[in-house]
Amino acid sequence: MGILIAVAWIVLLIGAIYLFLIRPQRRDAVAHEALIKSLDVGDEVVLASGIVGQIMTVDEANNLFGVEIAPGVQVAVIRQAVNRRVEHSDGTTSDEIDVTRDETNE
Repeated sequence: MGILIAVAWIVLLIGAIYLFLIRPQRRDAVAHEALIKSLDVGDEVVLASGIVGQIMTVDEANNLFGVEIAPGVQVAVIRQAVNRRVEHSDGTTSDEIDVTRDETNE
């Protein structure tokens, strides 16, 4: 009887680990992959480093985005480095609004 209870506890522990650790991590990975696939030129994104920029080019062959982080400054980043799409305070994303830059200070 004691062995049966010990086995039941082990099975319960493994089930809890799966339920609380593995399943949410997989769900987040699938959601991140869907985000990466949905991004296109013109989307404003936050990189894993915290840098905010706008996607200017998409290089499917090399798995890269060209992200403009300042006017005239473009960096190449791997697609997985994109953390999220920028949402503005009114709930819109950069592909839903007209983004214009004030270049009078240059």
